[in-house]
Amino acid sequence: MSEAHYSFFVYYFGKVKCIIVENLVNCFDFEIVLKMKNDDFLYVGRLSKEKGFFDLLEAVKDIKEKNVSCRIQVIGVAPTEAIENEIKSFISEHNLKDYFIFNGATFGDAKHELFKNSRCLILA
Repeated sequence: MSEAHYSFFVYYFGKVKCIIVENLVNCFDFEIVLKMKNDDFLYVGRLSKEKGFFDLLEAVKDIKEKNVSCRIQVIGVAPTEAIENEIKSFISEHNLKDYFIFNGATFGDAKHELFKNSRCLILA
């Protein structure tokens, strides 16, 4: 958990059960060869308005209207079925299906590969 959440959770669970874990990816843990990366963007986070995913949808719509193509790999899930349906409707309405690849909740080697191969990270 982050420092911001620590004081809340330590009150309920005690210091022994709570640790602070950095919310980052240390690039020095990876062998980075930019010329070997694809041109994908990678979004990591909950697919919600609070995390900026709907802003990303709007931005990609604007990019498409300017005849610029991009591809965004997405790791994460919508918090509710209604929000998931809203995202699907937006993508369908604006014909953005070729711009997004939804990977759902992704872990382990599959997640590592997406981080390793994407040129730009969008962290929410």
